[in-house]
Amino acid sequence: MKKILLMASTFFMLLFMSSCNNTTKQSENIIRIASSYGMSYSPLEVMLKMNLIEKIAPDIKIEMVTLTGSAAINEAVIAGDIDVAGIGVTTFLIGHDKGVPYKIVRALADIELAMQTNDPTIKSLNDIRPEHRIAVNSIVSTHNILLTIVAERDFNDASKFEDQVIVMNHPDATMALMSGVGLDLHFTSQPYIFMQNKNNFPTILSERDVMGDDGFTSVVVAATNSFLENRPELFNVFMQALNEAIILINNRDPEAISIIAASENISEEEVIALLDSNKVSYDAEILNMLRYSEYMYKLGYISNVIESMDELLFKE
Repeated sequence: MKKILLMASTFFMLLFMSSCNNTTKQSENIIRIASSYGMSYSPLEVMLKMNLIEKIAPDIKIEMVTLTGSAAINEAVIAGDIDVAGIGVTTFLIGHDKGVPYKIVRALADIELAMQTNDPTIKSLNDIRPEHRIAVNSIVSTHNILLTIVAERDFNDASKFEDQVIVMNHPDATMALMSGVGLDLHFTSQPYIFMQNKNNFPTILSERDVMGDDGFTSVVVAATNSFLENRPELFNVFMQALNEAIILINNRDPEAISIIAASENISEEEVIALLDSNKVSYDAEILNMLRYSEYMYKLGYISNVIESMDELLFKE
């Protein structure tokens, strides 16, 4: 684990240092947005497909890219390729610790995180054998850090599952788990948990098993310092459109629900059921992020104690 952390730390820092000599790639009328897979990012998809930014400011163009895992989003921020992103809380905390130039502007999703298996012999973490393979979407993802936290707690060995982890995006990992080839467990989020449970793959570990029953923000919206400081008008338009997208989802707007269903390859009824179950929530309040930071500091993922959310948040 320490080797991986050192490599990750060096990688982030080298990228950051190299980017300091580059002019940030900006255009006055373009907002570049990074997203990823799953319902955590549905508000960004709804905002894009319903042209909510263009309805506010017709002259603004949107470029949105879907990246595999939050680590790739951090790399894009460092390279100056995006202005704003949905990003997992643990990856944001690691990026912040390494000096990635961004701030949180709101929560994006409090979403269920859980690990399923296609092996009926696995009833708990105690049944996971060295030959079993576990998919996560990034080494620095919330999923993998949860696995590290529980390994330290239950086995006194944070690196217990390190050699068994495979990095795959959630759609590919879901397909691999269903095929039964090359993968035994998948630590993921909605709607992939729903899809896997629907195929009779049981949950053997959830975020709440590790962190408790309180709500936890899984994904936040982060904007680059350059975007916040140099283009506040575009940032305000983005926030207005994103908030509108979330209102539409929360009000079960038929077009918004249809967009999510098509994007996630589930039915509209299933989208509504997941929203109604509170397994997916898009409230703006950031919940219990410092709890993650405490664990991450103890395990060596970040080098500095975060005393207050104020150091992470954008203040107008």
